[in-house]
Amino acid sequence: MLLSALSLFLAMVQSHTLQSDFTMTLSMAQSQPVTYSGSLLMQGERFRLEMLSMEAAYDGKTLYLYQAETDELTLSVPETNELNEVNPFRMVQQILPLCNTAERKQKDGKETLITFTPKDGEKVPFRSASLCVRTEDLMPLSLEMREQKQTTLLRFTNPVRLEKDVPLSRFSLSHPDAYLNDLR
Repeated sequence: MLLSALSLFLAMVQSHTLQSDFTMTLSMAQSQPVTYSGSLLMQGERFRLEMLSMEAAYDGKTLYLYQAETDELTLSVPETNELNEVNPFRMVQQILPLCNTAERKQKDGKETLITFTPKDGEKVPFRSASLCVRTEDLMPLSLEMREQKQTTLLRFTNPVRLEKDVPLSRFSLSHPDAYLNDLR
């Protein structure tokens, strides 16, 4: 049996460390789109996200949130929905059973578009979503979520890289002079 591009992609995200810069564009019906840039490091459940004046990291147990504006570091044991909000590929895994999926190759076969449409009656945080990966190596190119009045587009701005031997310390934050808010 041939595995789908989605199955292979999710297996790769679980077993490898991916790193990339990205832009996230929020578009709403009555306003101009707003674009933010950042960087993402992911390894299975673990991640590190830097965007605006905020850093977030998750080492598999503790969620670290740092706000540069207030110089505050918050540590917590996150709920599932909190992790889904900041880790886009975890969100894909969580909603997968609630959606119908389809795959089709684009651009002369160089890209594969994976679409997610909620099954009848299922409650998911979007009307439709799509994940675009390079067909050759399944590296993500973009993730788009369409909601009722908003579209969120996460586009990887340089090729996603596979990192080897990433120490666990990369998935935590240390700001020794920051105010510590430990909620664990």
